[in-house]
Amino acid sequence: MIIATHDGPFHADDVFGYVLLKSIFPTADFIRTRDTDKLAKADIVFDVGGVQDSTMKRFDHHVLSAAKRPNGVIYSAFGLLWNEYGLQYCDNDKDIHRRIDKELVEFIDADDNGQIIDTRTDFQALRPTIDELVRSFNPVDAESFDEQFIKASDIAEQILERFKKTILSKLTIEKSVIKSFELSSNKSFISIDHYIPVHDLRDMPGQLLYIVCQEKPDRWLLCTVQNNNSFDSLRKPLPQSWGGLSGEDFVRETGVEDVQSCHINRFIAVTYTEQAALELARQATQI
Repeated sequence: MIIATHDGPFHADDVFGYVLLKSIFPTADFIRTRDTDKLAKADIVFDVGGVQDSTMKRFDHHVLSAAKRPNGVIYSAFGLLWNEYGLQYCDNDKDIHRRIDKELVEFIDADDNGQIIDTRTDFQALRPTIDELVRSFNPVDAESFDEQFIKASDIAEQILERFKKTILSKLTIEKSVIKSFELSSNKSFISIDHYIPVHDLRDMPGQLLYIVCQEKPDRWLLCTVQNNNSFDSLRKPLPQSWGGLSGEDFVRETGVEDVQSCHINRFIAVTYTEQAALELARQATQI
């Protein structure tokens, strides 16, 4: 089996595309070329060749009728390959496949096609992007394109594998949080006796405002739930008067002993005990 993409300068879409295909077809021969005769003989061609047709195993997005997502983001070669082979990479787990697509693949697609997704007031986009990091591996001086491509792909392979593992973990945690919510009589906040990455969670029940969790024996966190995995969309920020307080100032403001601090952006507060965190949660829901 022969898999081909273009030679010369590389971007995130062809590097991650290579990583995906190498995982699915580990014994395939991989070539980087623009030679039309060699491309014609290849079993899979991506990001080059001028043809976008999955039935022919051709995945070039540099065509006039390039496929788009429902939100208008044009698929890069990686996105096209992810549609075709991503579910297999995810061991046929549709939830993991969907989340990697939304949290990684779509950003690579947009960046490669010159589309901006993540904006912040006076910024055009967050920097550096994954594509910029990958492009930093392109040769300088007398370095080889092919050798640098492999170096970039080694990093991309680790990133893709970590996304798969961490998203599986997030999905497991989300299910446990939802179960705790369903069993709780209080639907505004719940407490969990171990650490969870609250601000990475998605699709939380609509009534849930806060989650208390234990980072270590003498450190409990009161975390706000977000709507869109963004600090710009907190369902209910902690009270404004708490923002930036710590130590005795925080104790005086809340009347709660065993509190440590509240972040100035009011998405998290830290306490020494679960009871203190729960009391802060009760106050926050009533203000």
